[in-house]
Amino acid sequence: YIPAMNMAVLLIAVLAGLTAPVTGFSGSANALSLMRRSTCFPGIIPCERPTRPAVLFRNRPPVTLKMSEEEEDEDAVEDDIPLDVRMDALRRMRKYKEMQSGQTLLQSGNYRETETPIEIDVRKAKEILSEADDEAPPFLMDVREISEYDFCHIDGSVLIPMSEVKDRYVEVPKDRLVMVYCHHGMRSMQVVRYLRTRGWNQITNVRGGIDAWSTSVDPSIPRY
Repeated sequence: YIPAMNMAVLLIAVLAGLTAPVTGFSGSANALSLMRRSTCFPGIIPCERPTRPAVLFRNRPPVTLKMSEEEEDEDAVEDDIPLDVRMDALRRMRKYKEMQSGQTLLQSGNYRETETPIEIDVRKAKEILSEADDEAPPFLMDVREISEYDFCHIDGSVLIPMSEVKDRYVEVPKDRLVMVYCHHGMRSMQVVRYLRTRGWNQITNVRGGIDAWSTSVDPSIPRY
């Protein structure tokens, strides 16, 4: 059974093929293309919907995205958190970042260096050691391994390897300046950040480690 509309379209397609400028295969191809775009015969010619002109999409209303119920529930839970709890969490996070960086956030949003910077160079460390009070000298902490310490170390330093800091951090004083060094300053910086998060505010890293100390302060210390 073929509807009357399909019969009309089929007739137009045949005429289009007969009147095409190029006869033979070209006309048959034109007719077949028009039939495929206009009608379909199940099992013979597959259906193909014609392309809608772009002008039809110009006046379409904007698409609005609606939140899912799960997202609405999450926002509702967040809105239920009291304001004072949120502000307390922000203050705690800011305090944690200050302890990590050794800086204090001003009301203007700018940072200023606290009394104990998170890092100093070897010349400044040497100056502090030279001018220190004998009754409460700075605590010079070496966090390298024992084999490195035996090869060379700064006089007066105390060896607490980084691998043992979690078990021996109670040996580090809190009531005076602590200067930490390693080979090049990377391990010691990790120790400084770790102890600052646990309440050691007067602790600083010696930038460049014992290698920089050997090149800039005391050449008698061997390098490795």
